[in-house]
Amino acid sequence: MPILRYLNEVVPDFNALIHQPFNLNSPYRSTVPHLSYWSNPANRLTDFSNSIGVAVPSEAELTFESLTHPIMGMGNPSHTDLMIVSPGLAIGVEAKYTEPPYADVRYWLEINPGENALLVLQGWLQLISDATGCQLTLEQVQNCTYQLIHRTASVCSVEAVRRVVVYHCFDVTELQRRYYTNQLQTLANLIAQPTKIQLLLVTTTMSKSAPYSRLQERWDANEGRDFSVEIRNLLSEDNIAEFGDPVVTSFETALLPNEDVILEQDPWVFLWEYANHNPLTASRLLNFMCSEGFQNLRIAKADMQYLNEQFALNEGVRYSWAINSRFVQMNAQRLQINSTALNAFLEDNGFDVVNGRHNPQRGRRDNWINNWAQV
Repeated sequence: MPILRYLNEVVPDFNALIHQPFNLNSPYRSTVPHLSYWSNPANRLTDFSNSIGVAVPSEAELTFESLTHPIMGMGNPSHTDLMIVSPGLAIGVEAKYTEPPYADVRYWLEINPGENALLVLQGWLQLISDATGCQLTLEQVQNCTYQLIHRTASVCSVEAVRRVVVYHCFDVTELQRRYYTNQLQTLANLIAQPTKIQLLLVTTTMSKSAPYSRLQERWDANEGRDFSVEIRNLLSEDNIAEFGDPVVTSFETALLPNEDVILEQDPWVFLWEYANHNPLTASRLLNFMCSEGFQNLRIAKADMQYLNEQFALNEGVRYSWAINSRFVQMNAQRLQINSTALNAFLEDNGFDVVNGRHNPQRGRRDNWINNWAQV
């Protein structure tokens, strides 16, 4: 039987585990399907290890909310959703469900200026370099998601011969799949060492139970903002969802620049990617598209719900898109645009990223946002 831990404390069984202080207020948190997926730890460990092609002993330690502290500088620890450890082996599992994109290293350094942030990042990179033999520089990882960097470093901090980083996505959309694929491939291009570390994307479909679906409907209807009691009850009854067979994609071998590979080009991208993760460009684009009425865009329903919830707390979500506003990235990381259509739109309407000074009125912003297509 595997040994279960929460943080560094052993818990006797799954029922004791789910009563640890996980944040389970929202039925949309990835923690909910993640815990449900592991409701029978012994059987799931066998199934999961077979799926990812890694032999894991039945007596392995499964640590939920595994903490790894920075080895340089002063910063928050990395919280890995699940760390599976046995002699010579470390597997870090990061669960994803409806989470939005996370900041890349470039932007994380912009919003955390100073020597300390650089030290923290360099410490994470040192852990990865020591484990893989690949000497990473700050310049190389600018486009990597900061979270992926410290999750990978957490796995690399464990004394092991074989290490695996798994991003486990539940009911993933095609856009989410592409996003995580791009992130994992970006890092794999820098550190791929099949004999030392693997990066995997695991996607699993869910058939949600009626009670769990109703909790999500109640959340959507704003009938409450703390369903932790109900969620824990469903978890204890193993009544969250039934899970399909996982689909596993490996990024252990980096794509070489000269490979004769033709990748299908999808014109739909997040505005933040289109803006090259640049707050100034994203700010100019948001204001310009709103002022000129660009319509070839869309947003996931969960992301729209999140923006509306944040707007209820702070009107700046809609009305403050200045260059230094945090709400620029909040919107740009969730809004999807058809890049082909936007290229033509910007050219036809004389967009000027340097000198453009658009500031649409509140009514125009409300009307534009309310007409975003939700998918």
